Amino acid sequence: AEACCRAVTGEVLLVLGGKSQFGREFGRKAALMFPDGKSTTIEDAGHMPHFETPAALARVIEDFLLPTL
Repeated sequence: AEACCRAVTGEVLLVLGGKSQFGREFGRKAALMFPDGKSTTIEDAGHMPHFETPAALARVIEDFLLPTL
């Protein structure tokens, strides 16, 4: 899996929930597998921020993508 991650040429954003059982360390380590990986945390979300905090997730994605436009 790490070889596949290293082959990704674009920016990657991993969005984690602050209440997720995986925790911040998992996200930080996962982001490091990508050449241009970043991670961020939505504090009020668990493992599924797209269901639990959709507006917060939309803001995070928008903030990530807007500079590329």
